[in-house]
Amino acid sequence: MSRVVAALLGLLVVSAAVAEHAEEWLLRMDQAAQTLTYEGDFVFLRGGQMRHMQALHLVNDSGTHVRIKAVDGPPIEIVAHGSQVSVAHGGQFQALPGSRDVLFSAVLPRRLWALRELYSVTLGGTERVADRPTQVVEVRPMDDFRFGFRLWAERDQGLLLKAVMINQQGEAVEQYSFSRVDFNPDVNGQFAAGIDEVISTSGAESERSSQEVEWKVTELPKGFVLRSVNRNAGEQRKPVDHLLFSDGLATISVFVEPLQDDSSSVSRTTNVGGVGAVTGMVANRQVTVMGEVPAETLNLILNSVKPVTPAVEKLGD
Repeated sequence: MSRVVAALLGLLVVSAAVAEHAEEWLLRMDQAAQTLTYEGDFVFLRGGQMRHMQALHLVNDSGTHVRIKAVDGPPIEIVAHGSQVSVAHGGQFQALPGSRDVLFSAVLPRRLWALRELYSVTLGGTERVADRPTQVVEVRPMDDFRFGFRLWAERDQGLLLKAVMINQQGEAVEQYSFSRVDFNPDVNGQFAAGIDEVISTSGAESERSSQEVEWKVTELPKGFVLRSVNRNAGEQRKPVDHLLFSDGLATISVFVEPLQDDSSSVSRTTNVGGVGAVTGMVANRQVTVMGEVPAETLNLILNSVKPVTPAVEKLGD
């Protein structure tokens, strides 16, 4: 922007400069999530339940590796190698549906340029998290189809140390916060052992091309685009199609599977913290829409799931 135009716009230019500076912090957080090696403890709060977790994020020549383990309550461990994410609830690891980042970087934007039409990004104050100074970044949605976020980034490294998801009423529905973080962890210690080894999983998905997609969503909120399409084996080894949508911050999963023998009438709604799910029947299939978005968004998408061709609908007859 030229100096003449800048002078004419006055306060508008100042406002734009502040917004760009806030977006730079989002970029710093994204870069830190991809390049930093660190270890720490954090608290995860969802649906009134609190879990204490230990985490290790390792970046080396073989890629990015993550291990997250609960230190209280029912056993759970998450391991990620790049986009391959697996979870174990005290037993064998199983692949998580969809390729997405684990917890810390899942909240970070992947299409920053697109967020400007969907979210207002501004700087807040400076606060301490895990005994470290942080910069607060406010991310507010411009419509009611998605939630907002309040983010705390470590000022020196840019790492996201705390994140709070906020609903339309301004209430915190989900959050995590580090209580301790170490940027020079012992990568040879017990918790790091085997973290960069790819583990065998069950229920792995097979990625499908856009030409193989048998289902479509005819009405999506502004900004949401299809990121991936996969098929895996669900219960009783029946195929489950998984469509993953994202607006750059929020993600929505659509699962389409054959009806169970006892599910002639399927309709239910669940909500735990910021994660909601709605289930219904579409073209003789059970369809579940799940994501960290308001219930209105989930229902909008559920009601617009359609088979790509009439032949798909006849398969369930």
